[in-house]
Amino acid sequence: MTNHDIFRWPALVNGTQRQAFGQCVTFLMIPGVPLVYYGEEQSMYIFDNTAAVSHSRTASLTCPRDATLLSPSPPFHQNYLFGRQAMTATPAWQRHGCYKLGSTQYHNFEYGRALFGCDDFSQQLDHFDPTADYFRFLHRVFNLRDTYPSLMDGFQLSNQSIHTYLVQFPGSNNTQTEIGLRSMSREPAPRQLNEPEFLTDMSTPVWCVALSLLPARARWLTPFCRSSGPDDRFLWHNENQTRKYEFDCGGENDQWIRSPYPAPVTVKNLFYPYDSVPLEASTWSFNQNGEAPYRGWCDAVLFSPSH
Repeated sequence: MTNHDIFRWPALVNGTQRQAFGQCVTFLMIPGVPLVYYGEEQSMYIFDNTAAVSHSRTASLTCPRDATLLSPSPPFHQNYLFGRQAMTATPAWQRHGCYKLGSTQYHNFEYGRALFGCDDFSQQLDHFDPTADYFRFLHRVFNLRDTYPSLMDGFQLSNQSIHTYLVQFPGSNNTQTEIGLRSMSREPAPRQLNEPEFLTDMSTPVWCVALSLLPARARWLTPFCRSSGPDDRFLWHNENQTRKYEFDCGGENDQWIRSPYPAPVTVKNLFYPYDSVPLEASTWSFNQNGEAPYRGWCDAVLFSPSH
């Protein structure tokens, strides 16, 4: 999600939530070994202020807390927002914590906490807090990887249904952004099905649902009753408006929210608030032979704005 040469996500408006969403996607849906850059587990957010300008200027650019955001002007390029805050107790990081230099690299950069870090006295303390909110969030993510084999070792990632469209945002270098609802699944590749970790009781389908970019609305769901077929399901929405998606059930197409489980089944959220969702039987045969059992589905989902 980040490294020592770019900004830290908690410095932005809703940055901690955006980072959590991205790490849920990368840590739970993409095969491989997760890497956490130091300080992410503590939601560090202060920038290395003196690193934001070109070599042609050597004077310190620490700004007072009441300074206005400076507009970048050549030859002083605000292209580098380094996240290199110390883990140890260092009062200097608080003193330099109100970032006012702007950026020429990021379009309409939404500064948040980074503007007011010099007023946050916790930033002069050490950052080895095992009770920090984000530390406990990552602990839960890694616990899920340890518990569900598909989240740890499943090599196959597939689209289940797609309800998206493309938009062109300013400052995105002609790269379009996909907006809407997408449903995906992660599971072991066929050659993995006989491996010991996928033959346990915890090799149950897990329906992964992220209702928006805010992790409080991200859901990873698993059936109450164990069933065969290790499969992880991920459903996400990234529109900045409240929207209810409604679909007619039926057919082997992408125009309905189908699950990887035979119905009837009730799935449970693996993250807070640990709610449950009943799934009804669709008209699509689970074994693709025209006979019962039929694949479970949702006729509608309501998503909050992603901002």
